[in-house]
Amino acid sequence: MVCKRAPALALLLAPAPAITIGVLVMSGSGVPAGIWPANLAAMLLGVLMAAAALTRRRVASVGRGSPGWVVPVGLALLATTLLAPGAEGVHRWLPLGPLRLHAGALVLPPLLVVLAEAPWTVSVATASTALLVLLLQPDAAQAASFCAGWIVLAAARRERGSPGVILASAAVAAASLFRPDPLGSVPHVEGILGLAAAQGQLMAGAGLISLAALPLGFMLFVERPLGLALAAYTAGALGAAWLGNYPVPMLGYGVSPILGYYFAVAAGAAPHPARVPPPEARS
Repeated sequence: MVCKRAPALALLLAPAPAITIGVLVMSGSGVPAGIWPANLAAMLLGVLMAAAALTRRRVASVGRGSPGWVVPVGLALLATTLLAPGAEGVHRWLPLGPLRLHAGALVLPPLLVVLAEAPWTVSVATASTALLVLLLQPDAAQAASFCAGWIVLAAARRERGSPGVILASAAVAAASLFRPDPLGSVPHVEGILGLAAAQGQLMAGAGLISLAALPLGFMLFVERPLGLALAAYTAGALGAAWLGNYPVPMLGYGVSPILGYYFAVAAGAAPHPARVPPPEARS
């Protein structure tokens, strides 16, 4: 029983260290108390939602029974950003009352889950649409991260035309790198590692280690190739934050990466089959 629950528990708790350290850093840096509690609330909501989904799911296969509405709803939310008010010509957010949700971080992880087993034509059309919207926003970090995860899935499918799809996807993601992106860095979002370093090497080191747990959890506890795809997406988002003015997921302020992570788990990121007995062994 413990072995069955351990991988799911690891997936649920993997973001907790980064979120906790981020909250401590923001609180210690004088970030207003009306901001950082949102990360904790998003984690609590995500854990409850994903735990309920994993409790109902009794199969060890990823993607089986994944909600079919994820693709149309995800693409609709992503495209809505182009109509929503932007900032300096950049359109990445969905206004929700006092919150602005980062659409890419919110919908792309669950989209990858569904694309792992969706029909090939549906997967290609969905991934292509998502990348084109990210190019128009523009969001080079999410385009590169999503493309990395999608390439893992496309390469594993070995469908006819896969090499061409991979090259075209990489070209669109690369094109997003050349779109103007005038947005600067917000200390408690993109610059959170700098705030951590200002509080000492121990805090900065703990923050970096906590971020490493995010892709590692997907690699260890989610069946391949989806586990590798989600790990590639997460590593891409972390790398983008290191190289440019992009949000640091989980550690910095932002509920969208947190909810996006747990949406992916709820959508079908079941534990790795190597760690879960086959159905006949559980009867």
